[in-house]
Amino acid sequence: MNKPLLCDANILIDYMNASPTLLYRISQFYGGLFVPDIVYAEVTLFKETDPSDVGIILLETPFEEIETVVGLSIQDCCCLYYAQKGYYCVTNDIKLRKTCICLACTVIWGLELLLQFYKEGKLSKQEALELANNIKKENVTLTTDILKNFTAKLLSEY
Repeated sequence: MNKPLLCDANILIDYMNASPTLLYRISQFYGGLFVPDIVYAEVTLFKETDPSDVGIILLETPFEEIETVVGLSIQDCCCLYYAQKGYYCVTNDIKLRKTCICLACTVIWGLELLLQFYKEGKLSKQEALELANNIKKENVTLTTDILKNFTAKLLSEY
């Protein structure tokens, strides 16, 4: 991946719950983990955390330039804005993903990022599996089927 990573709230929450140091490691490897300030502000897990402590680089929300999209929150519209500027949008939000794809923006699932990090030699298979299981414990939308698919890809393709 050669574009900067832009994370939305659901990915930040998943990764912070799974391993706060993982965010920092990803940020260090990819040259930054970018988050719109409006997204960072909505994640209560970060209330006492300096963004730079976990490798997050805040992006200013350009309210006057953001176009609203029916069905997307202002935070998601801000992510879409930056995705259109060339950032890889890391999200599990279906509506945001579909909108990004329709506008030819690069979008990555949260667990895909774990697979990529493993592929780059920055995680062991065991660590990737443990992190995915930790995410599943806190995120009810990560189904058993999604986790099985992730595990199969991790064990067979890489």
